Amino acid sequence: MKKRRRKLKTKNIIIAIIILVIMVSLCGYLLYLIINGNKVEKDTNSKKGNPSDHYSEYVITNKDSKIYKLDKEGYKESGKIAKDIELTLDSVDDIGEYFKIKDINNKYYIYYDDVNKIDSKTTIFEQDRYKKYIPFNQNIVTKDKTSFYNEDKELLYTLNESFDLPIIIKDNDYYGVEFNDMLVYISKDDVASTKDNHNTDATNTKHIGTLNYHFFWDNDTEDASKCNQEICHSKKQFKTHLDLFNEMGLLTITMKEAEMYIDGKVQLPKSVLITIDDGWRIELGIKMLNE
Repeated sequence: MKKRRRKLKTKNIIIAIIILVIMVSLCGYLLYLIINGNKVEKDTNSKKGNPSDHYSEYVITNKDSKIYKLDKEGYKESGKIAKDIELTLDSVDDIGEYFKIKDINNKYYIYYDDVNKIDSKTTIFEQDRYKKYIPFNQNIVTKDKTSFYNEDKELLYTLNESFDLPIIIKDNDYYGVEFNDMLVYISKDDVASTKDNHNTDATNTKHIGTLNYHFFWDNDTEDASKCNQEICHSKKQFKTHLDLFNEMGLLTITMKEAEMYIDGKVQLPKSVLITIDDGWRIELGIKMLNE
């Protein structure tokens, strides 16, 4: 009996020693990770650049990045922003590691190493064209996490908050809205509800005037005989038409906008659609339209 007890005691001691060895090994490994982790962090920090080398009025994100809000506890992750997004930064006297983004409600920040300087933002022709549309008297209320997309449905940024925004475009799976002075799209999956809201007194036009031109001739350099077709407008005559459209305050729309209007996706003021048929002696008309 005593012999059996001695064996059991010896066995327990061996088990206790094994457990102790395992615990010591684990503690040593954790200590190794902590020491080397701090070393890596120090090495990484030593390689980081100067925030002032990244700060400018205009910057562009160099990767998919986090964005932050500042509260009493410091900078708190509050969303994400895609690579190659151009941003305007808030002007500051003391440049810190986090830059305040002027574009996004002027309350979000981005880490300095996530952006590069640019001279100016890319100018997109008629990027504010949506402001000529008539908004619907309806708003969307988004969920607590909202993603914003461009016209090609490429992700711009995701913000961890809800928004109440007037509807400008009703697309198939998205709503077009104005946010930070630009047209962006929000997936219907991110919308918690829609509601009636008085956004405008303007009314959607009941019809769109559609004009079909054929041929043009330059009365400054050509004789009328150069265009011996029944429907052929001189440069001077076409110019009077275009001037009249401007005087009447008509919006000259694209074929895509006409299609959207017909499908009820957008509301328009009094508008005109100009088309040119056939395909020869049209260069002058296209040039004047572009101008």
